[in-house]
Amino acid sequence: TASFQNVRDCTDFDVKTDRNGATSIAVSERENIRFFKESISSSGIWKEEVVTDEGASMLSLNVENITFPVIAFITTDGKELKAVLNDGAGWKKVAVVTARSNYRLSNVELKANNSGTLIIVLHDGDSVNAIVDSAKGWKIGRIDGPTRVGGFVSSATFPDGTPLVCYYNYTKKELDFSSHAGAGHWIVEIVDSFGDVGKYVSVALNSLGMPGAAYFDDSLKDLKYAWKKETTWQWDRIDFKGDVGYYPSLTYDGKDNPFISYYDKSTNTLNCAYKIDKKWRIDKAASLG
Repeated sequence: TASFQNVRDCTDFDVKTDRNGATSIAVSERENIRFFKESISSSGIWKEEVVTDEGASMLSLNVENITFPVIAFITTDGKELKAVLNDGAGWKKVAVVTARSNYRLSNVELKANNSGTLIIVLHDGDSVNAIVDSAKGWKIGRIDGPTRVGGFVSSATFPDGTPLVCYYNYTKKELDFSSHAGAGHWIVEIVDSFGDVGKYVSVALNSLGMPGAAYFDDSLKDLKYAWKKETTWQWDRIDFKGDVGYYPSLTYDGKDNPFISYYDKSTNTLNCAYKIDKKWRIDKAASLG
């Protein structure tokens, strides 16, 4: 456990582990962004760096499948997306995207595929967009929109490096899934459209490369889990006792059993739902009161 006592006015943070097992943390404050990296040789020893002299409303850190740490962030006014990396000679700005007039950027996620290609996914007010780093520079493309889609974005990459995105459709109040089909084209699928569903979505892949998603059902106030089987999506209500399912985080164990952590608003607890022997079990991990 580490405590960073000098962090003030935190607006967002992200934690990642690199290929060597070292943990890194990016922290956004109102006036700057700082980067902390744990020493591999000395557990509990952290190196701190100031990344920028401007704060951020949201940020996303990536240290996976790449040589240098990269941080994508949205400025505090929501008008610009910026990306910075540290190549060993200090932090450098590598990308800037400006929002359209009267729009604000949000829900930024930064990923890298197996070949190290960086992919930034973000919401710009009425659509969800992908920004991909290529040999010819950063390319911006629309994944879905412009009909108020792309809220609560969660992204990943298939084993072959193809990016995928799961997101809430504000207009239809449904959970949508989109994967890149090449040449700037994206295939959009409906995951769940029963009620007002899809907020706070978290997407992950199992060992076979099949996607799953944990998300909140705002109509029933339940936690739901969806998974793709061959070409179709199936879903189930996992926890439906009270007002539950906020801010879920999905992962899979070595046997492809799903594990979901989430907030139970009724009891003010952090819960963990997991599937063992084809049965869902729910534990209360911590009381937040």
